[in-house]
Amino acid sequence: MEFYSRIKRHVKEYMIFLSQGIIVTKVNPDGPAQGTLRPGDKILEVDGIDFTKSDHNNAVAVLRATGAVVSMMISRHQ
Repeated sequence: MEFYSRIKRHVKEYMIFLSQGIIVTKVNPDGPAQGTLRPGDKILEVDGIDFTKSDHNNAVAVLRATGAVVSMMISRHQ
């Protein structure tokens, strides 16, 4: 029973991990993120703005309003 309890806990932690942040699904080959972001990256923060509770529309608006230099915190699984 302990084995199943540990698996259940890890699955729950993984699901929480998946629900926090904006997942990059594609990168425009001619865009400024080419060579930096990869599909599957999770954007956690942009210029100090928390993306862990952001929806898609808000994230796009923030990203479009950034300047020439952007500070991002991302999570990437190797």
